[in-house]
Amino acid sequence: LLERAACCVSGDTLPQRKPDPAPLRLALRRLGLRRAWMVGDMPDDLTAARAAGAIPLGVVAPGDDPVATTTRLTQAGAARVLASVADLEELLP
Repeated sequence: LLERAACCVSGDTLPQRKPDPAPLRLALRRLGLRRAWMVGDMPDDLTAARAAGAIPLGVVAPGDDPVATTTRLTQAGAARVLASVADLEELLP
């Protein structure tokens, strides 16, 4: 079973911003996690995920060009690019 946990790390918590992995590392620490996925629609999201040891998943934001966004996120290191956040369900066990 998957347990739900909550954690909020914002600009008020740490001064670092993406692509610095510090905020993601802090969230992982607070949640007591060693492994995680990070879903993002910008290359900086994926850079931060990789640097923090998370699996970087790209997602095409509503209104974005799917082909151009997929190319950009793949070049930024996405392990996979999803057409929408709803596609995350396909990846769950």
